[in-house]
Amino acid sequence: MPTISDEATALVDLRYQAMCRAIAECAAVDEVKDIHDKAMALEVYARQANNFEAERTAQEIRVRAAKRIGALLNERPAPAKGGDRKSAEYQRSREVTIDSDPHPETLRALGISKNQSSQWQQLAAVPDETFEAVMADKSEPLSAQRVLNVHRANQATKEPVEVESTKSLKRMHPDALWLWGLHEVTERIVKIDIDAMLEEMTAHEGYEFMRSDTIENARELGTILSSIGEKYNA
Repeated sequence: MPTISDEATALVDLRYQAMCRAIAECAAVDEVKDIHDKAMALEVYARQANNFEAERTAQEIRVRAAKRIGALLNERPAPAKGGDRKSAEYQRSREVTIDSDPHPETLRALGISKNQSSQWQQLAAVPDETFEAVMADKSEPLSAQRVLNVHRANQATKEPVEVESTKSLKRMHPDALWLWGLHEVTERIVKIDIDAMLEEMTAHEGYEFMRSDTIENARELGTILSSIGEKYNA
């Protein structure tokens, strides 16, 4: 009888090629963001199943989607310099146009935070050679920040540095970076219609487990975050 871990592997492997192909072909930010979010759901499922290989594969899909979103955001026309920053024309120039929708949608409507937008656009500028090398390296968990760290390290070795700055920097623990990144979760979760999304999980055959898992995870996370807030409340 297949285990949950086996099911996670099958689910991720089944979608890997299709999702990677879709990422490359998509020309609209909202479409790639949808793939990014689905990959994140697969990543969570694989982690809960303690299937690290499937989790790593889902991470790769998510980071590839982030790079593609960054490239699409970089293709936006730059806002005209000068003028009233509060004008309608300026505000429209800051919006992301969705090919499938004649009305422009903002990053907020897409569920993309300012930090994500900035990070993903930087990710899009990483040379493919560097990006693929990080994708192939399975020695550490995969994230957009890890790709950027490797890229910056590569750039640093090509630039002359002063003697006093040649000492190797202490690498920040990945969990510290992840904990800091929780602000992106909070920024997004307040915009979500929780009731509708929980109902959405039960509307798809084979994904009903996500609703109960989400509720249980929310209870546990709420308890943990509350204890952190109480302990370090300034």
